Amino acid sequence: MQQMKEAMAAILSELSEGDAFSLVTFSAETRVWVRGLGFVAATEGRRNTVVGATSDMVLEAREVVGQLQHQPTAGTQLLSAVLAAYRAVREGREWAMDGAPRQPLVLLLAGGQDISAERSELLRAVAAASADPAACAPLYSLAFGRDADWGLLKQLSLRGKGFARRIYEAADAALQLRNFYRRVASPLLADVSFHYADDQVEASSLTRAAFPVLLAGAELAVAGVGVGEGVGGGLRATVRGAAGGRRLERAAAVQRVEPQQASFVERLWAYLTVRQLLERADGGDAQAKERARELALRYAFVALGAGTELKSDGKMAFAYESC
Repeated sequence: MQQMKEAMAAILSELSEGDAFSLVTFSAETRVWVRGLGFVAATEGRRNTVVGATSDMVLEAREVVGQLQHQPTAGTQLLSAVLAAYRAVREGREWAMDGAPRQPLVLLLAGGQDISAERSELLRAVAAASADPAACAPLYSLAFGRDADWGLLKQLSLRGKGFARRIYEAADAALQLRNFYRRVASPLLADVSFHYADDQVEASSLTRAAFPVLLAGAELAVAGVGVGEGVGGGLRATVRGAAGGRRLERAAAVQRVEPQQASFVERLWAYLTVRQLLERADGGDAQAKERARELALRYAFVALGAGTELKSDGKMAFAYESC
């Protein structure tokens, strides 16, 4: 608990004057911080959960975080906490001190096992929020200690278009948090999407082509299958995004792949497709699981110790998932 409180304090100290924030705690029950009332039950219609990151507000938030007490429970109510966080995102989109657009994000700090719902129900809730323009925000999960459900947190973040990280028990835990927050808090672009001409790319073959943010030092990869002679002169793409409240659009020409590189690009497409099919399979999509199995076997993907085991006709493959 002490490490968790230090983590929250470290993140609060990184907020800028123009930011806004909301605090949600969860264990046996889920509560949200309302100024003047403290932490109260996170009910469906609860309002005033988003506040501006003024120096006074941040100081008050750090004080209430420091007063949190550990409550021994059999597990955590993760579903209600995630739903409360996305409700805060919706409220935050309506709230602004200066009218300037902001890129919301959800930071999930967890150190226990979830007992709130079936895993598939939790994944569906995150996927639904990610598809809702009013609630869409990348979900970044931070796993504390050995009791955290690392596999579940990774899946939640993938569904929430973010990623998960472990925070190791060490003296520099606060520094780990600061470095993590600085990376995710200032995206270069938001609402990034890639568009291709219909006569050049088979639309159904495209891997994920829309991303909530582009972070500094990160890269985005989109792969697909070209159509006939449409790519003979090179591939044309349009990239769209937003920065500083302005919509941006840029046309890009992608050079044709040299014959010696064709095998690598094809395997990249297969890898990205398998990974995204497995995300859908986690939510109970049997057809996606079967398609992932077929592709993994065809391209002989192997990553010992990580992934989903797939067997067919005595063969074995592992669909790799990055950590």
